[in-house]
Amino acid sequence: MFTLLYKKDAVVVAFLIGIFIFIRSVNFQQHLNFSQEPASHAMDTHRLWSEKKIELIGPANSFQFNGRRIFQSSIGYYFMMLFLVPAGFEPIASSYFFMLFCAVSLIPLYFGTKMLLNKNCAVYMAILYALFPFYIDFTRFFWYPNFQLALSPYILLAMGLYKKHKNPLWLFMTGAGCGALILFHYQYLLIFIGLFVHYIFFKKITKKHVVYFALGVIIGLSPHILFEVRNNFYNTQTVILFLQNYKQVFGKNGGIPFSMHYILNPSLFIILIALSMVKKKIHNVHIVVLFIALFVLSLFLYLPTPSHAYGTTKNWNFLDEKRVYEIIRKENLNNFNIANLGYDTVAVVQKYLLKIDGISGIFDDYYHNEYLYVISDTADFMKKTKSYEVTTFAPSTLITKWNINDTYDLYLLKRE
Repeated sequence: MFTLLYKKDAVVVAFLIGIFIFIRSVNFQQHLNFSQEPASHAMDTHRLWSEKKIELIGPANSFQFNGRRIFQSSIGYYFMMLFLVPAGFEPIASSYFFMLFCAVSLIPLYFGTKMLLNKNCAVYMAILYALFPFYIDFTRFFWYPNFQLALSPYILLAMGLYKKHKNPLWLFMTGAGCGALILFHYQYLLIFIGLFVHYIFFKKITKKHVVYFALGVIIGLSPHILFEVRNNFYNTQTVILFLQNYKQVFGKNGGIPFSMHYILNPSLFIILIALSMVKKKIHNVHIVVLFIALFVLSLFLYLPTPSHAYGTTKNWNFLDEKRVYEIIRKENLNNFNIANLGYDTVAVVQKYLLKIDGISGIFDDYYHNEYLYVISDTADFMKKTKSYEVTTFAPSTLITKWNINDTYDLYLLKRE
């Protein structure tokens, strides 16, 4: 009987994994967001891999005050290595590997939800994860909140195993996983607080189990704790400074601008809570209707070739970046730099592609380069742009231009 039930679960999970991969594979290259931030993180990952270095510090968040910023851990760099290294640091293949990892995460999501609630809820949750456009969009490209989304199902699995077996080691794993995911992005603190309240005040776990959970969190956070101890609690002091100057740091209205990724990871737990309230009312008909509705919606949204990559500027995607790179590589110039006036004036993606191809240059210096490649949607960019990367390149002569797509051209200038 157990074997039969297990086989039914395996068939359902395998089917949904297949659907997960299929819908994301459609126009994958055109949808792929490998833009400024993913390329910047991939560049740091490439550096760490090449130098065989272990670092504790990672990227800084966007908020700053008096030159101080809050830094994330470097854990994201090492997680990206799992996908970048096998792909030779090629963006499309490595991003596809990450998407496949996200697909496999459907397994712990399903079985974790099943142990926490029931089978019907597990199928319902798995369908949402596989086909809801919100999750489709965020499981195709490198980004720290996306990494958290791909790993959160393992938290749910540990929670389910703890509920089933009451073994405190699973509670330790829950805490350790939660602590580690905070290192990717501090937004996961909200989930940690929620789990803390859930176990301490609702489940009222024993003191021994509280210790297991707390030890797990400390172990998961240990790289960050070590960084703080070795650097005079830099991040902690910066947080205090930000709170003391809240309005100056977070805007005129004293608030943090809302972004959809803020609810990306909490949404899994919110759905879990919602399902727990209606778990006895979910039947096969609801599951079938949900699957058909989301599958049809996904086909409607993702079968047509998109005009631009998800979350990037209009009429631009990674294939355009690749075409620009191939032109620059073919020209084989020395002492040049690149500016992309479409969305990223310092053209990080181009510099990443050059770096992994072994082409070095002084790409931080826009004042002494002899040549400048400019990606622009207008030929009159010298008069219209305020970007120093271009305005400082004067006087100059236009040597040639290449058409990239219906909107953008690539220009080559030579300094006079």
